[in-house]
Amino acid sequence: ILESGNETKESFVQQLARHLRKFAFINAESLKVVEKTAIPIVSVEYIKSDAEGGKSLMIDISVQSPNHKGLLAAAVVRELLEIFPELCPITLVIKSFLQQQGLSKAYTGGLSSYCLTLMVASFLIHQAGRKFPSPAALLLDFLHLVSHINRTWKFSIALGISKIPESETSFDPLFVEDPLQAKKNAAQNCFRITAIKAAIKEALERAEKGWVRETHLDISASTSTSSGCGERQEEEEEGMLNK
Repeated sequence: ILESGNETKESFVQQLARHLRKFAFINAESLKVVEKTAIPIVSVEYIKSDAEGGKSLMIDISVQSPNHKGLLAAAVVRELLEIFPELCPITLVIKSFLQQQGLSKAYTGGLSSYCLTLMVASFLIHQAGRKFPSPAALLLDFLHLVSHINRTWKFSIALGISKIPESETSFDPLFVEDPLQAKKNAAQNCFRITAIKAAIKEALERAEKGWVRETHLDISASTSTSSGCGERQEEEEEGMLNK
């Protein structure tokens, strides 16, 4: 139970972190309190039991507040997962890769899971009507698209992917519309998009060269079904957006 009248003036997330240290299933050394964000969180590593598989799981915990829209965001994600069967495997593969690269945390300038889910869903909406041989082909096409992204593109689950008029272009390097707040950029804090693009581009180059590496982004075996993803030029990306 969190202490509202805490004499040490700890914040709720600081109190939460202190209490979590007491549990054996928590890696105390992994505990990290992040407060200089819109929604303060406690980042922690949960140690699974042998019955659960014996592996650890990184968890971000936040405390409910008037500005907290986590439950609503979760509802949006669940609905999108029901609409797009390919959304879950594609998002999980990319999320795992970004975690390996240290680029999956919004508070460090990375791409959050929520934002990534919205981007993949926007891509799938934009591709409506096209036939793909496998989710791997969709994955490669999405990665190739992201590796060439620029600030004039807008990801939206209402409109897919479109170009932003020059008069409306912001200084944000990536714009992903938040369906919970009109005109809000869910990727506003993703200032490491250049590093994300570079990491994805390198992974694609390895896949296209047929390199097999022990990584969660081992997609080299699927390059033959990528619909020529690796051979596309930026001009073709522009044509893709204008369809």
